[in-house]
Amino acid sequence: MKNDLKEAAAAVSITTDIWTSLANDEYISMTASYITPQWIMKTPTLVDSQLTERHTKEVIIEKLDTLTTKRGINNKL
Repeated sequence: MKNDLKEAAAAVSITTDIWTSLANDEYISMTASYITPQWIMKTPTLVDSQLTERHTKEVIIEKLDTLTTKRGINNKL
């Protein structure tokens, strides 16, 4: 998947969701949608990360920026 993301076409689209587990822990999930050089569409879940801060706009933006930078796709969004 890491190589697919590096070689993905010009753009990667992300979808996010903030949810609460049965244990009452809060998480943010991020899914990417992209087309491989072989024209195959892929939509893997890139991360499920626990949120410990309040769900403010600033916290969510910072978390998504960190996650996309870590995955090397922030310049393809």
